[in-house]
Amino acid sequence: MIKIGTLPAGVILALGIAAGVLAAPLDIKLKRLSSEKDWVANQITMGNRQSCIAHTVNDGRAWVFGIGFEIEQGPYVLAKLPWPETLPGHGPFLIEVGEHIYQFRGEASTDIRPAGTEFEMPIRDPKLLAQFLRDVAAGNHVTVRGLTANHVYSLAGSNAAIDAFNKCVAILNLQTGN
Repeated sequence: MIKIGTLPAGVILALGIAAGVLAAPLDIKLKRLSSEKDWVANQITMGNRQSCIAHTVNDGRAWVFGIGFEIEQGPYVLAKLPWPETLPGHGPFLIEVGEHIYQFRGEASTDIRPAGTEFEMPIRDPKLLAQFLRDVAAGNHVTVRGLTANHVYSLAGSNAAIDAFNKCVAILNLQTGN
């Protein structure tokens, strides 16, 4: 039996994507909040654990880029990347959105070789988070560089997904009194 409280957020994203795409019989509830062009936003519930996720998938190869939030963890950038044999489970990432370049440190949250590995990059600074979300919502594309990766993702539809994500986070914070 899996204890829901011990699952990393990346696993919740992977399960949420699986439930949404494959309609897998998992004990999760996926509520679609937004779906426009290349981006979607979901609220995912697993037992008493809830999260908000806004993301896109690159070129049908399942390389994911997005933003997630959980009460216990806070906000984080996520990227699912290919996993070469030499890739470490952590490292620096540069994320370019418009004129801004953001530096994050990512940790592998899942290891699902050869399909790729999800990295989470926490955002602790509220001002940095606000600027990053504004840039993602207004941009045309984002480039993720790091750990031998160099992936470009479309931001078409990200404005609606980021808006839905922000509303989801606000609701979760209200429900928990944060």
